[in-house]
Amino acid sequence: TIEEGCAYAGAMEVGLPAGVVDVAWNQQELEQAVLESLQRHADPQPGEPLHKRDLQPLGLYFEAQHPSSDTCGMNALNNLCQRPHFSLSDLQSAEAAHAQAQDGGTFGGVGVGVWNAPRGFFDVEALKLAAGSADLEIVDVEPVVDYSKSRCYAF
Repeated sequence: TIEEGCAYAGAMEVGLPAGVVDVAWNQQELEQAVLESLQRHADPQPGEPLHKRDLQPLGLYFEAQHPSSDTCGMNALNNLCQRPHFSLSDLQSAEAAHAQAQDGGTFGGVGVGVWNAPRGFFDVEALKLAAGSADLEIVDVEPVVDYSKSRCYAF
């Protein structure tokens, strides 16, 4: 039919394999597919989770990401420093500086400033700037199967 031909042509345009048709899913179908995917891949993880009460006697600092936040970059930097060194405003300032350096500094057409900087999902370049302000360096390293062949396998 014409509809099948159009669907096939559309699949070919976006590089889908022959016979695969790009079909728009409704919200319920999408949620069901995600649920099935999660159930299918719910393999148990090795080891057991550690809690703050387990880490403190070992002298280890751990800052968990709040479930409703997007601050994983800040949490990761603080965990590497083993103390609450970086704040949200530190990363917002770094993000504003990065935006200024990269494209003249606008967030959605509004001038650069911490007041309108993102509150999470910080650009890796902003994380590098924030780390640099504390005399730390984030090194870009491509992942390799054998860590001993990595350009950076020790701290």
